[in-house]
Amino acid sequence: MNGTKDNGCLSDLLLDRYLVEELESDERARLEGHVAACEACRDLLARRRAEAEAWRESAEIPARARLLAARARLDPDADRPRPWWRRRITVWGPGLALAATAALLLVVLLPRETHVVRHGLRLKGGFALGAYLKRGEAVSPVRSGETLRPGDRLRFTYSADRGGHLCLVGLDARDVVTLYYPTAAGPAPRVEPASGRALPEATVLDETLGRETVVGLLCPRPFSADGVRERARRLIAAVRRGAALAPPLLPQRGCRVARFELRKAR
Repeated sequence: MNGTKDNGCLSDLLLDRYLVEELESDERARLEGHVAACEACRDLLARRRAEAEAWRESAEIPARARLLAARARLDPDADRPRPWWRRRITVWGPGLALAATAALLLVVLLPRETHVVRHGLRLKGGFALGAYLKRGEAVSPVRSGETLRPGDRLRFTYSADRGGHLCLVGLDARDVVTLYYPTAAGPAPRVEPASGRALPEATVLDETLGRETVVGLLCPRPFSADGVRERARRLIAAVRRGAALAPPLLPQRGCRVARFELRKAR
C-alpha cells in the first residue's frame, strides 16, 4: 500500500488523506484492515483524529495588527511603489497556533513529476501548497482555483518531504505582485519537512477581483525573497505557460516549485 513506512506501518500523510476522505474505496479498505491488525497504527490514527477534531473546535483566526503592503507590491503600470491606501493585507503573528493536521492531498501522477493535488498544484514532486479559509466563524480547507471573496482570511500551508528555504509570491489580475511569505523584506525563512503545516503569517484578501496565481519556491540554500519579488512577473508567467524553470528565474538550482490559484469575486 502506497504511503507506508519501511516497517510496514502507515505514514502520517496517508492517515491525513484517510481522515479527510481522499482515499479510494479499495485503499480505505486496505488501510482499515491494517489498522485493525496493528496496534501502533490504531493508536496513531486515534491521535491524529483527536488532533484534527481539536483544531476544528479551537481554530480561531483573530484580527491582529494590520500591515500595509506597499513594500511588497509593485504598480501594474510602472515600476514604482503602489500607493498604500489602494491595497492592504492583514498578518497573523507567528505566535498564533493553527495546527493544520487535517490537510492535503489526493495525488494524481502525471508525466515529468507533475502532480495534481486537491488543494493545489505541485509542479515538482515532494512539495505542494494548500490553504485554509476563515469566513465568519467557519474554518475550512481551500482548493486551488476555488472562488473566494474580498475580505476572506486566508492562511497558506505547505507540504514537503524535505526542508529548505521557502518563499510565496503572487500575481493578481491587475498585474500586482504580492510577497505572501515572508511578508517582510529579507531572506526566505528555513522550513522543515511537514504535511499541511500552516505558515505563521496570513492575509485578508483585498478588493482586486479575478485570477491570482501564487507560486511557492522551496530551495536548498538561503536566498533573498526580495529577489523573487523583483522577477515574480516573469516567473509566474513561465509557470502559467508550463515553461521550463531554471536560474535566473529561480534563485538557484535545485529549487522546487508549487502553484496555487485564487479567484476573487463578489
